[in-house]
Amino acid sequence: MPPGPHPPLQFILDDTNWLSYPQLQQSAEYQQHCESLSWKGLFTEQLAALASGAIRVDLVRQGTILDMPDMNRRDVRIHVGDSLAAIASTLISEQVLQSEFWLNTLGNQPIGEMLEKKLGARRTNIRYAVLPSHSELFANFPGESALWARRYRYQFDSGDLSITEIIPDSIVQRLFNGAGG
Repeated sequence: MPPGPHPPLQFILDDTNWLSYPQLQQSAEYQQHCESLSWKGLFTEQLAALASGAIRVDLVRQGTILDMPDMNRRDVRIHVGDSLAAIASTLISEQVLQSEFWLNTLGNQPIGEMLEKKLGARRTNIRYAVLPSHSELFANFPGESALWARRYRYQFDSGDLSITEIIPDSIVQRLFNGAGG
């Protein structure tokens, strides 16, 4: 399957539809998904547990954003076995790229694992969103009834980078149930 769309820049930058964990817990509509979406540890580690370590990250594109020359974007597709498990987009300020040059050379490596090893990086609280059923991002996940998004930032002395993950409901449920592996 050819790569589908990644999250539009406006979705990543706009704070309108994102919920904090306490807001997610208080929402009757989403309360049952709180534990499913708030696993401990790195996302790729959770996925690897589902597939006995068989995960793959494919770099789709990385480069400067046309309308924001001081910002770079990295889009990846994350697979568990042969199945697409998530898509992710990372926005990285030019200042962070200059001070953390290793970010330019990640290729198909998961970014989270590298960020967790960096002593100077601090992760902010995760924000959550459910995508509307008409979102073009459903094209990535045929047959899925719901798509979830998680967004968080890593803060460096030189600036921030933001990671947005789009995860199909079937993967969220497998992570919650501990299925697979």
